[in-house]
Amino acid sequence: MLTSVAEASHLSLRELNDHDMCDLIEPSYYKKIVEGIVKRLEKELGKAHLAHKKMKDVKEKCLKEVFELEDF
Repeated sequence: MLTSVAEASHLSLRELNDHDMCDLIEPSYYKKIVEGIVKRLEKELGKAHLAHKKMKDVKEKCLKEVFELEDF
């Protein structure tokens, strides 16, 4: 069942809840699946925040360089 829980954790919450067999999932397994979905999304969100910060840093560096060029 662990493989099934791990695989189901890659679904979206909507996909999980819309699945024909969703009502047959034991509550403890459903909880583990949802926790897996949340952990995966938190990890993805963390990566997105990091990418956003890097883009913001590059933008600020570029703007600084542009303003320095204008001073010439």
